[in-house]
Amino acid sequence: MTSVPQRDKTAQAPGEARQDSAGRLGRLGRRPWIAVAVAVLLPLCVGGVLMAGTQAAKASSDMVNDAQYLGALAACLWLVSRRAGDRALLRLPVTAAVAGLAAGALRCAVWLLILPVQQPGRALPVLAAVAGQALLVAPAEEIQFRGIVLSRLLDTTRPWVAVALSAVAFTALHAYSDALLVLPAVAADAVLFTALRARYRCLGGAVMAHALFNALTVILPADAGVSTGTVAVYVAAVVAVDAVAATVLLRGAKAGMW
Repeated sequence: MTSVPQRDKTAQAPGEARQDSAGRLGRLGRRPWIAVAVAVLLPLCVGGVLMAGTQAAKASSDMVNDAQYLGALAACLWLVSRRAGDRALLRLPVTAAVAGLAAGALRCAVWLLILPVQQPGRALPVLAAVAGQALLVAPAEEIQFRGIVLSRLLDTTRPWVAVALSAVAFTALHAYSDALLVLPAVAADAVLFTALRARYRCLGGAVMAHALFNALTVILPADAGVSTGTVAVYVAAVVAVDAVAATVLLRGAKAGMW
């Protein structure tokens, strides 16, 4: 007598399988945006904790700033270590180094040609501040915004939307009450640094350009009494120069640059 095969109680009916598959896909579809939120918030939170700790210890403002970016950089490197594609961005080919230095020099030229600057301060504090900008601030911000945040956004949306959103996040980080007029220049710099990443498929050039410009602003800060009109001219010049430089870089980029 032939026995009738019994249906496995653990097996799913076709309709149930389709529903379960749709649920998994829905959860996967939401995860990239969670990854974007983590990429934005985790470095800020870790940096904020270290900043609060150094403030509580009554450290100098430079030490507080360095502690904040040290925490942010540590969080960024931890996030990068978890994904091979992110680790591949931590390179500095010679061509990227040259392009980064050229882009940084271009930004420095706009700063020096338009804005009145102060005389350099005492050598040791200035050198310490320059080291903090070059070793902590520029690497932390580039790895976070042109690295992790942009990569997570590229997993989620179209490239131009990802570039725009990462630039907005970077600009928002610099939205200080006394620097609102220069925010368009900050956004333009974000696009330029993104173009360096796209052209050379690494973050090395962007870090160098960012570090060079930040170092100049520490050595030769803008005069406190600069007029609004001069600031407006400076911002317009930065937007124009960055747009031209980014266009040139992207025209030389290869297909599949993201």
